[in-house]
Amino acid sequence: MAKYASKHYDPVKAHEYYMKHRKLKGRKKGRKRKVGYVDTAKQEAHIKDLRKQADNLVKESRKIPKGKSGKAQRAKLAKKRDKLRKQLRSAKASLLKTRKSNAKVIEKNRQAIQKARNKLRKAYGDAILSKSKGKPISKKKINSIQAQLLGIRDNLTGGQ
Repeated sequence: MAKYASKHYDPVKAHEYYMKHRKLKGRKKGRKRKVGYVDTAKQEAHIKDLRKQADNLVKESRKIPKGKSGKAQRAKLAKKRDKLRKQLRSAKASLLKTRKSNAKVIEKNRQAIQKARNKLRKAYGDAILSKSKGKPISKKKINSIQAQLLGIRDNLTGGQ
């Protein structure tokens, strides 16, 4: 084991550091993504990278000498350029498809939120009406409204 260890590694110091910092922090809570929504940042970065590669090919092609001496190099670059064009076309089509899908998911979520708001308005409206008639709002009714609120929230956030 010792022959694999680095000469800078000190097991005593490593153990001390571990003992000092061993408190586990756990997972940080974050906002859960909507089901079905896909982040397009990676796709956009890939397209940007493909465009950079295409620009570099153009710069390379300008450096190739004209005439028969550079014919093989130009043919090789033309193949690379065609391959990049196909990749770029495919990546753009994929990005467009993802954006359309995201738009559908966003619209579906918007409709779900609207339905939830309508349910809440009705629940609170019923509670306010019963209160305005002089009847106290029952504990059962309050618990029912709270349960509806929690159910709607869980549906919209995916249970988090």
